[in-house]
Order: sequence, then structure tokens, then C-alpha cells
Amino acid sequence: MIRLSDQERLVVTGAGGWLGQELLEILLAAHGSQAVAKHVYCLGSNRRSIRLSDGTQIEIEPLGEKIDYPNVAGVVHLGFLTRDKVEQFGVREYSFENLQITSKAVRLIEAVKPRFIATVSSGAVLSSPNGPLENDINANPYGFTKRVEEAMLREVANTTGANLAIGRLWGAIGAHMPLNRAYAVSDFIWQASTNREINIRSSRRVFRRYVAAGHFMDVLATAAQDLALSEFDSGGRLIEMSELADLVGSHFGGVQVNRNLDPSLDADDYYPKNDDFEKLEHTLGLGVENFELELQKTVEHQLKGLLDFK
Repeated sequence: MIRLSDQERLVVTGAGGWLGQELLEILLAAHGSQAVAKHVYCLGSNRRSIRLSDGTQIEIEPLGEKIDYPNVAGVVHLGFLTRDKVEQFGVREYSFENLQITSKAVRLIEAVKPRFIATVSSGAVLSSPNGPLENDINANPYGFTKRVEEAMLREVANTTGANLAIGRLWGAIGAHMPLNRAYAVSDFIWQASTNREINIRSSRRVFRRYVAAGHFMDVLATAAQDLALSEFDSGGRLIEMSELADLVGSHFGGVQVNRNLDPSLDADDYYPKNDDFEKLEHTLGLGVENFELELQKTVEHQLKGLLDFK
């Protein structure tokens, strides 16, 4: 469990994003709203307020506007432009903006000198599963800039003497997952709610591993706080897309799943092949997530977003 106190205060960048909100909800459940308000400094791209599930209002300050935060034991850095923003910004501007965000986080870390740092990276830092690190910014600007972010945080951690935990998140679901049809889970939910059927476009078998984002954040931040480690991959439920479509469809009373599967094609198996995450769960005593329950929360959250949109 992540500790909070006058001696264990946190700075969270990207606090208003998906993973930031998942972390705040974990802290809320463990410590209550008063502790979160007192012991967590929330930073983001701009000044705004968000509300947690119990109605607690959280104020977010702009990252970089202030770097002098008292009694900070840990920095959880989550500020980053996601992969889907590449098309909006273009490769050059996208890369520059992410470098700026990381630079602001580094300056903050240098100022507060935390005991530990936690950050979320991605399997996209690898050019292929189990392959070398990504070195082509044009082919994979998201993965390349995540690789640069990892390097910058390793350097500042070494300089300040902080423990650094990098959690590479390959696939996730959760109660605050944004509705984005680029992700299979979101696409299946949208199709099921709109058309009462799910069409799987891939003719090859596709395997992914999904972890609950909140559980992942709990493991990551607790590991940074309590263990000396560098990076680890996310784990979670290994599932093929047909099974995922069936599980999503079950929340709608069952839907038609359509697919032209060609068994002769090699499977798409972009997921971590190790059990690092499961070992961390056991070491930290944080238990194992319930995939079906987390998928239910994801469906309910995204359906609400669809209704609000309509």
C-alpha cells in the first residue's frame, strides 16, 4: 500500500489524466479524502479542478509553474502526450512537447530531491516485442520519446540519489479509461452499444495482456516507495480478441461477434512474456486483480461517456 503522511507526501504529474485519476482513487480508498488533499500535490497541463468518485474536489496546478513543494518523499510522473496525439501535432511538435513535459518534471525532481520516483512507460520503447530499444522517431514517435523520457529520469534519479521505478504498461483497462476506439476494448464497447455486434478486423489471432490501471499504479508507486528496482513490465490477464469480444458482449446481454479468422497466419502476440508484475504483486502483498470486475467498471464508465456524448 502507498503510504501518505507529512513525511511521505507525493507529487503527481498528469494527475488529471487516466492513470493519474486511477492513482488518486487508490489513495482515496486507502487514506481518505483529507489525507489526499493534504499530502498529494497534483500537477497537470493547466490549472483546473477534478472530482474523485466520492465527490472530493482536487485542485490541479500547472506543471512547471512552481517547483518548490515542501516535504516531498516521492514524485509519480505521469504527464505525457499519448500516442493518439501524434496525428494532431505532427512528429516534430509532438516530440518537442513531450520533451518539454519531461524537462519540467526533471527540474521539479531536482528541486524537491525526492527519495523515490515512479513513472509509467510503455512496451512501445521496444521496436518489437523482446526486441531492441526503439531508435526511429519517425516510425514510432511515441515509443522513441518514451525511451528518451526513461533515459532523462534515470539520469536525474542517479544525480539526486532517488530510487526510480519504471513500469512499462502494455495493456490496461479500468474505471477511468478514456473512450478511444484506437484501443480494442473501447472499440468493442462502442460497437456493442451502437450496433449490437462486434466485428474483429484482424484475420490473425491477436493476444494481449490486460491489467487494471489502478492496480498497476498501486504496484508501481508502492514498489518505488519500498523496493530498489529499475523497470518492470505490466502483466495481467492473457486474452485473445474473440474471448475479449465475448466478454464485452456479455455486458450487453450477448452480441453477435463477426470475424474472418485465418488459422494459417502467425499470431499477433504483442504482450510481455515475463511474470515480473506477478512477482511484484506477491512481494508487495497487493493481491491479484479481478479481470471481469475491472472490465465491468470499464464498460460502465465508457457507456456513461457515450451517453454524455450523445
